[in-house]
Amino acid sequence: MPISPTDLQRVMAILADEDQLKATVKSSGYGGVIAGITTTVGGLIAGPPGLLVGGAVGGALAYSSAGSFKPVSQIIKDMNAHDRQLLYDTMKDIIDNLAVDDYLALMAFLTAGPGLLIRQQLVDRMVSFLRDQMRLQMPH
Repeated sequence: MPISPTDLQRVMAILADEDQLKATVKSSGYGGVIAGITTTVGGLIAGPPGLLVGGAVGGALAYSSAGSFKPVSQIIKDMNAHDRQLLYDTMKDIIDNLAVDDYLALMAFLTAGPGLLIRQQLVDRMVSFLRDQMRLQMPH
């Protein structure tokens, strides 16, 4: 019996914790909107000097409201059934060829020998999934 989507979700959360992966929870577009609005308002009120002041103030506000980081493991644990299935489908070609049938056996396999290569493939695929499918920003 292959690994279930729920078991894979648990494994991926553990791997994300071990690698201390984090993702931003607010988009950079929000900061851009703040900077744009304050620059525009500054320009309307005080002309060119107002653009300078509005841009500086907006940049500072955008920086202070920049996205906070959330552990990827928490993002994975909070996935709904649809996202969990998408993650599973993304990883399916990697895990289908493994001779393990539950998450404990998979975790044991991923800790040594050839399992380390599979582990890295799973983590890389998870990062790609979070960036491409869930549109999360992850620091390098």
